[in-house]
Amino acid sequence: MKTRKNIDVLILTEKIDSIWNRVYSVNESMTVSERRELIRGFEDGINELFGKWAAKAMNYADKLVGGAKNAFTSMAAKGKEYYEKGKQLAGEAWEKMKEFAGSVMQKIKESYGKAVDAISTGYQSFKLSVSNAYQEALTSINQAYESMKDKAAAFGEACKGIWSDILEETALLIQATKEKFVSMKEGVSDWFTKNKAELDKNVREAKSSGIESMSKLSEMVSKSLAKGAKVASDIGAVALFICVSPIILLIKGVKAIPGVYDSAVEMVKNFVEKEAAEYAEHRVKESLRYIKTFEGFKY
Repeated sequence: MKTRKNIDVLILTEKIDSIWNRVYSVNESMTVSERRELIRGFEDGINELFGKWAAKAMNYADKLVGGAKNAFTSMAAKGKEYYEKGKQLAGEAWEKMKEFAGSVMQKIKESYGKAVDAISTGYQSFKLSVSNAYQEALTSINQAYESMKDKAAAFGEACKGIWSDILEETALLIQATKEKFVSMKEGVSDWFTKNKAELDKNVREAKSSGIESMSKLSEMVSKSLAKGAKVASDIGAVALFICVSPIILLIKGVKAIPGVYDSAVEMVKNFVEKEAAEYAEHRVKESLRYIKTFEGFKY
């Protein structure tokens, strides 16, 4: 049974199809050379605009996927006009994809906010809210890719850009989660006691995920949980784990998109390593400044 497309994907697909038809459908008002320049301008624009998005995701903003070509050197005035019209239509496709990505991100932000609000209720409530956000994002990204993969490889690259945006938002979620734990004060100790069994279970699942960065993160948080996670750096490790570990669902779910799975694994690896390095630095400072009792837990 096929999954019904969500409204955001339906709107995106309809608008992209309309733009593609304007570019590639035979139009008797254009000559063959004019139509060729329209298509060339459109394809250059797609490569340039979507390439920048992919470049952001892979941290090489000075490179463009496919590379934009300079087509003006030997083009007649009429050819330039149609080339520019093609670039303009590429810009319209770009804007529609950004609107789609914005909708995906807005839902993730809303779910992240609910997760932080619900954390005092328990780990399961937090995890459910974050996992639901990832599942909805996964469905949207996969459906959008399936709808448009026959049009341009650039749409697969755009999915990498959405990944980058999700990780940026996850960094904010980690900080908000740490702050929430801090606000719980003495109650945080009871929280870890009540939720330790569920946390241990998810640590084991992350260890066996087959994703190296998740396995390393699990080892780190295991040590914190074994000590009771009563100092700031250990609570930071747990906050990192509970915010990032649901992303396993999203990583495995994008295997259907060529090139995106490897990109996603690499991005999450870099993200976890960066966050873990900050955790380690915080831990060293803490060991020098605070006693190891809960009364010494400050930021």
